[in-house]
Amino acid sequence: MKNPKTMNNNETSKTIKNVSVWDLVPHFTNGNIKVGNMLTWNKLAGAGYLLGVLGSCGEFCKGGCYDCKNPMKSPCYVFKSYAQYGASVIDSHTINTLWMRYKMAQTFTILNKQLKKMKKSKPIRIHASGEFESAEEVKGWFRLAELNPSFPFYVYTKAYKYVDEAMEDWMKLHGKNIPDNFYINVSIWHESGVEFYHKWEHVDNIKAFVYNDGYDYAGKLEMKCNCPAYKKETKVDKKGNVKERVVLKHDLTCDRCKLCFINNKGAKVISCLDH
Repeated sequence: MKNPKTMNNNETSKTIKNVSVWDLVPHFTNGNIKVGNMLTWNKLAGAGYLLGVLGSCGEFCKGGCYDCKNPMKSPCYVFKSYAQYGASVIDSHTINTLWMRYKMAQTFTILNKQLKKMKKSKPIRIHASGEFESAEEVKGWFRLAELNPSFPFYVYTKAYKYVDEAMEDWMKLHGKNIPDNFYINVSIWHESGVEFYHKWEHVDNIKAFVYNDGYDYAGKLEMKCNCPAYKKETKVDKKGNVKERVVLKHDLTCDRCKLCFINNKGAKVISCLDH
């Protein structure tokens, strides 16, 4: 699957390295050094084509995190993993992307069976890589969470339009808010996402996850909680120049922190030094 043939949005049966993608199974992935002991669901990142397949982030891949001219040099952390680990990670994300894009119902059926076979529940982070591509996809995750109430599901998203439509539809159909075990962290950067968050902030498991780069959010958001996974580190070089950078604290993983997937009034708006 290292050299997939070019695919467009209408093609659903091209083969990748002589294996039909439909013979490969959509899947969760075990956690990593950042998230810890949990499951992650990952799709292809970016807004362009990678090895012939369109990334899932689309219009939401703004703000300089994606380099369309040289994707593998993008500052996005996912593309750093693509550059480091190559085909094994890209292939895994591609399989999930194509299944979710073209065989969504079957994908959720397969994922539900995988969860039912697990002896012990774990948190599930949706889209450690990738993004929602439709309201139907969002509602599919709502249904999966409802079928598996012992698993906390959580996501960070900029797909406000799709999530808003899905939540409106869910309310009309079920007469209630989204499942109690499904947590939406609205990714906010400056003005982006603030209006959507305020529309739904009355729902306990809707949170704001704010990239804190020094922007003044006064009157828009009240940040009382900081993501403890990142810290600022100051170093002085040989010439006496002071340099500051944000570093990840590897001694605290997401599965232990839990701020993004618990109901805590003090953690409705979470400020983060990196996003």
